Amino acid sequence: MDPRITDRNSLVVNIGRALEALTGGVCTATTHRGVSLGPRFSIPVFRGMSLDLSAENISLKIPEHIRDLVRDEKIRSDAEATFNQMYKGRIGEGTFIHRITSHQDVGRRWYPEVLAWALGEYEKHDCIEVD
Repeated sequence: MDPRITDRNSLVVNIGRALEALTGGVCTATTHRGVSLGPRFSIPVFRGMSLDLSAENISLKIPEHIRDLVRDEKIRSDAEATFNQMYKGRIGEGTFIHRITSHQDVGRRWYPEVLAWALGEYEKHDCIEVD
């Protein structure tokens, strides 16, 4: 799936990995790199989950008829492999890994071993470019 927004009156909502976890993959985390069509309004809203939450504790029940809507879809997302590997433990661990890989200069200074491990995991799954 490769959605291209061409209508200047569109509303784009980026779904994060936390919502993907809560919905069991029904809502797929998006890669939000876009080409600007010009001036726009951008309203970032972030909502996190408990950092101690683990996959075993997520109990959001998605109705089967909703799951059926996306059952056979293959969504292109670099977040999928990242989610599968990094969010196996607690959400806080996945969030931490995401932050140090997004800000590798900080990761190299303060958490070099964790950053090296995380980048190795990302490279195995061809998820990101290493700085």
